[in-house]
Amino acid sequence: MERLNSRVEESGWNKITKINNKDLLTQYGTISIEDCKKEANKYLTLDSNGKLEVNKKAQMTSVDYNVTTFNGFFRLQMDSLQARGETYNVLINLFKGYLVVPDKEFNQYIKQKKNNYKEGQDILQDDIMTMVENKYKSQVRGGEWNAPSKEQKEILALTAKLDMITNKKKVAKKRDIAEGANKKYEWKKIAPKDVKETKSKNGKTYQTPNVDPTQS
Repeated sequence: MERLNSRVEESGWNKITKINNKDLLTQYGTISIEDCKKEANKYLTLDSNGKLEVNKKAQMTSVDYNVTTFNGFFRLQMDSLQARGETYNVLINLFKGYLVVPDKEFNQYIKQKKNNYKEGQDILQDDIMTMVENKYKSQVRGGEWNAPSKEQKEILALTAKLDMITNKKKVAKKRDIAEGANKKYEWKKIAPKDVKETKSKNGKTYQTPNVDPTQS
């Protein structure tokens, strides 16, 4: 169990072993079989022949589009199917999983590989998995993985500019309100020529307070 737990940590499979926010490898005594079945069903779907197969979309999203981790799961699945003597269209299902990735450049790369396969190019499972993983790692190293497209960058820049303008207007409005409030009472700061002088403002009459000249 310790070796399996270490493998999970190394491969980044932690999300897969979580069931109802509990770790299956360390808290298995508190997780029911029914909970395990419900969680497993999230990763299963029916193929065109009505047979259960792993849901590639759920599998890829569960590992946050980490292609290396996805490939590791896929290889384990292939080993399991071969051990049971079952057949599986490997490449078609690989492409299904890869095309879930939202990265535009990566997605176009996969579509090209898929088209090549459909047009008759001889592609081996291990070769395509290696090429795709290298493409993924290259984009990650270059800081290009899931980077916004040119159109998205323009939208982000425009949004940032609009936010800046809106914030400036809010600041200016607050300043104008504060200045207006100060101006409203400026008249009170003007000393009267006569201590008995009264002032009228907004329909009200204000009496100038008596001031002792000796204390001024």
